[in-house]
Amino acid sequence: AEAFATDLQRWSRGDRLHLRWKKQVGVAGLLAGVVAVTAGIAHLVASETSEDLSPGLSAEYFNDPLMRGEAVKRTDPQINFAWPDNHAPIPGVGSERFSVRWTGKLRAAHSGPTRLCVRSDDGFRLWLNHKLTLDEWEQHSPTIVCGHFDFNRGQLYDLKLEYYQEMADAIIELWWESPLHSPPQIVPAKNLFSAKGRSQ
Repeated sequence: AEAFATDLQRWSRGDRLHLRWKKQVGVAGLLAGVVAVTAGIAHLVASETSEDLSPGLSAEYFNDPLMRGEAVKRTDPQINFAWPDNHAPIPGVGSERFSVRWTGKLRAAHSGPTRLCVRSDDGFRLWLNHKLTLDEWEQHSPTIVCGHFDFNRGQLYDLKLEYYQEMADAIIELWWESPLHSPPQIVPAKNLFSAKGRSQ
């Protein structure tokens, strides 16, 4: 958490940083010096919990920034990637002008307000329960975009994250923080699932 706070302050000096939530909350400490933009808490209805699930998210990697053509599929336990320049994300996909779509379920670790953040270079779009909630679909240097969501502990929520990379270094990370319960961290693998047989 301390390292993430330090990184947030560093990114805020050098990168565009967007933070969105319903009301101004305490920004001293973790978000010291960061400008906050007011937006709404997303009150989400939990998805069904009876689906037969496997650990990890279904991932589709495309040799195209617009997710066209045949995808290379696999299951990713987390969304926590930083691919250096000239490093392909997966065999069969180039190191530039590629895209990825992750789909599955997110299991809430706590009830109440939770800050969900995506750090990316380049663009991304995030859906929760089929609603587009965060949208930064443009080419940019490392950028953090956050939303404030109201979760119920143990419930599953439909999740889709789309990402594209144009050139040079590629970064895509999914973070969360519960101000009352847990520090900022990459969303753990134990909280991400997909339908069995969805990916290879």
